[in-house]
Amino acid sequence: MKQIPAKMAINEYGYLINATDEIRFPYLWSFYCFHCSCPVELILGQGDQPAHFIHDLEQLTEAAIEICPNIEKPRSA
Repeated sequence: MKQIPAKMAINEYGYLINATDEIRFPYLWSFYCFHCSCPVELILGQGDQPAHFIHDLEQLTEAAIEICPNIEKPRSA
């Protein structure tokens, strides 16, 4: 399973948030995947890599793995 970084997420109040926006005190906020509603973490940009969101693997559900386009499932032969 591979995660695809997401540029957008939903905050705890239902607003769409762009990872590249200036977010004050990001550790105080809760963010959720736009597609599957599972918790995601904000990864701040470093060097050439822009800020992005990735899933919190400890809270990822089986249903989310199946429906979320930001998670690449291994291909079975």
